[in-house]
Amino acid sequence: MDLKSCEEIVHEYMGKRRPISHQCRSQLQADGRKFRVQPDEQFFLKRGHLLVEYERTRRPVESVSKYWWLLYATDWRKTRQRVALVVLLLDDSVNEIRVQSIELLGEKLHRALPRTFGFWAVRPASIGPPAIHRTLGRAIAWLGDTS
Repeated sequence: MDLKSCEEIVHEYMGKRRPISHQCRSQLQADGRKFRVQPDEQFFLKRGHLLVEYERTRRPVESVSKYWWLLYATDWRKTRQRVALVVLLLDDSVNEIRVQSIELLGEKLHRALPRTFGFWAVRPASIGPPAIHRTLGRAIAWLGDTS
C-alpha cells in the first residue's frame, strides 16, 4: 500500500474519534515542552498521545528505537503522558528479521513500561483498512480514551 492511501485511512478513522489536536511531522510535546522526536502523525487524545509511524524503508527499526531514547534518555516519564505507538510497515520487501526486530523492540519497551508505552505494528502483508482500523482501535482502547 502506498503512503498516501495509508494516511487517508488513518485520517478518516481518527477524524471520527475527534482528537483534541493533530500534528504531522512535528516534535512531540508534553507539558509545554518539546522533545526531539518527530513521529509522522501525533493525535492528542484525552488520556495520551497516539503516534503513528509510516515505515517505507528497508531498515525500519529506527521507528521504535527513537522511543527507547525518548523514554530512557529524556525526562519524558516525568510528564506522566502515555504514548501509544502504531507502526505501519508499508514496504513488503522488508526482510522478516527486520519486521520481527521492530515487533520485539516495541513489545520489550511495552513490557518495561506497561503504563507509559503501548505498541502495535501492522505487517506489510496485512496492511489495509481493516487491519489499520483494528490496530488504531486497540491503541485508543489501551490509552483508555472512549471518545
